[in-house]
Amino acid sequence: MSWFFDPGVGNDLQPSFYVNLTHTFNNGLMAVETVILYGYLAYFTLKKSGASGDQKLSKYQINILLQAFFFCIFHFIGSILYVYMQFVSAPEYLIIISQLGWQFGTGSVCVVYLTLNRSIRKSVSKHLCPKCLKKTNQVSVIASLDSRAYELSHVQIN
Repeated sequence: MSWFFDPGVGNDLQPSFYVNLTHTFNNGLMAVETVILYGYLAYFTLKKSGASGDQKLSKYQINILLQAFFFCIFHFIGSILYVYMQFVSAPEYLIIISQLGWQFGTGSVCVVYLTLNRSIRKSVSKHLCPKCLKKTNQVSVIASLDSRAYELSHVQIN
């Protein structure tokens, strides 16, 4: 289910032979940078809104914070647990949690964007079903003896 550099992790046969410091550095840095950058985004959003105890965040700000949280938490869990598991023999439940964290971290981006970002959701809907979202409004006009009123009653506004 998960990939380890050392096939016998925890056996102490030759653990230094299987160490990949570049991969470990990348995963560790990814976890730390993700938390710092999305934390800064959350801080900046809250500071800019002036959100104090009695002020509420707008829907837009809540969406930004939720997107940042979901991206950050899954990347953090997957990255940190994979770094941990490369050096310490991990129980099976931890291997499963880290694999799920990695899968959600890489696969949940589209789900988060489609559920929380209205403009992306509209654009995708428009591309998947362009005729479903097209609005046609009809104007009803009371019939009259005037020929102009008859012509206006058959006009569609797109």
